[in-house]
Amino acid sequence: MILSSEYKNLSVDSLPLKMFKRKLNELSRHEAQSVTEALKGMLIRANQEQFDQYFKNGITRSESVLRILRLILVRGMGI
Repeated sequence: MILSSEYKNLSVDSLPLKMFKRKLNELSRHEAQSVTEALKGMLIRANQEQFDQYFKNGITRSESVLRILRLILVRGMGI
């Protein structure tokens, strides 16, 4: 998964461009939540097949996102 290639999609996911010009600690709680949800959406799109498999097995969206993140971390560590 390459997040940088999805950066354009992230800014189109209803997030104003001005958000990307500020530091994370300068964002309001609502803006931070919007960024978090957009990042989750990117993660799901980049791993759609795996997400669909989890979802079909009755796993919630949040748990599916966490499992995908764990898989990425494990792959990144070469475990």
